[in-house]
Amino acid sequence: MLKGGCWIFLSHSSHDIEKVRIVRNEFERLGHNPLAFHLKCLSTDTEEGRRELDSLIKREIDAREWFVFCESPEAVQSKYVQDEHTYIINSSKDKVWTIDMTADIDSILDKVRKICLDIEVVIFYAYRDRNIIRPLINAIVDKDYSVWPLEDNLQYGKMWDKQISERIIGCVYGGFYIVVITQESIKSSFVEKELAFASLQGAWIVPIVIGNIKLSENIRQWIGNYNPIFVKPTEEEFAGVVDILDDVVKKKIAKFDSGQ
Repeated sequence: MLKGGCWIFLSHSSHDIEKVRIVRNEFERLGHNPLAFHLKCLSTDTEEGRRELDSLIKREIDAREWFVFCESPEAVQSKYVQDEHTYIINSSKDKVWTIDMTADIDSILDKVRKICLDIEVVIFYAYRDRNIIRPLINAIVDKDYSVWPLEDNLQYGKMWDKQISERIIGCVYGGFYIVVITQESIKSSFVEKELAFASLQGAWIVPIVIGNIKLSENIRQWIGNYNPIFVKPTEEEFAGVVDILDDVVKKKIAKFDSGQ
């Protein structure tokens, strides 16, 4: 989401609720919106209550992009949790992390922070391109990434170079640094400067070249290392950019769940 944080569905056993609350609080501290249902919040003593709870959870799953399985022996044995897992997978939800709730709290919180970084997108573009870029931002926001467009987040009165550098350094540990290259942006020395800095820091750079433009040798050299995406400024092609981000996130999740 734009500025508002992402909605993250936490699937968990009520037995682990104390640790789950710590996970929820950490997601909230980092600016996101975790959904952690305590299964005793609605009575399941009646058929009507069970249907109401089941319907509520399924509606929330249908509306979400990001999921965390809070794994524990109790979660594995819980019919409710397993039903959630099955519904999530059968709904083709494929951006799902697993956190071992039997681990120590520090390890669990480290996992939470890693997840938050993986869903963050910093996007750098020329101010004059803002109307062209807005559909791209909207496409990324629609898939519930946490998007940080520079023009909306730079704080006046502070050094812009320092703020940009801090966001790029954050991308080193996860997330994406998207640099949009257009006829307007290549007129600015900031493009080469920020690409060079991001490259040296080891950020996950996603260069997007919009339109048929002549690139300088330096820019061609920088973006040549990062599989640049060449697109036309259309909603369809911008949607393809989001598909690429999704593919990368799914690869990161596979490494995350394997402990790499």
